[in-house]
Amino acid sequence: MGWGYGDDSSFLTRNERQGTRDPAAYLATAAAIRWVDRNGEPERCRALAAECAARVAALTGLPAIEPHAQMVACRLPACDGEALQRRLLERHGIEVVVRERRKGAVLRASFQVYNDRSDVDALIDALRAGL
Repeated sequence: MGWGYGDDSSFLTRNERQGTRDPAAYLATAAAIRWVDRNGEPERCRALAAECAARVAALTGLPAIEPHAQMVACRLPACDGEALQRRLLERHGIEVVVRERRKGAVLRASFQVYNDRSDVDALIDALRAGL
């Protein structure tokens, strides 16, 4: 049979066609690296994580946890972590992880190239409204 549909053909041989390969990722790599260099990554993401840690600590009165790279875990007062996580997503469009711990809860946020200070502002406003 033609086109790789014989009895001994694999998924790859049935689906690999020159016309189905998209070179966009290869062509965009150099531009993506230049964009990251221009926008100060990952330093900017690390700064956002540190700002988030400090602002959540100021809001809750609980000690800040030192961010790790562009991720941060923030202590929260005792709460239903799953419910808070769901509220943040459904009401505010904020996707973070919230887990209950022995003496409270922990919110984990990760900052990426598409985040900016307005995202930290939105998280703080949402926590102020929902804690």
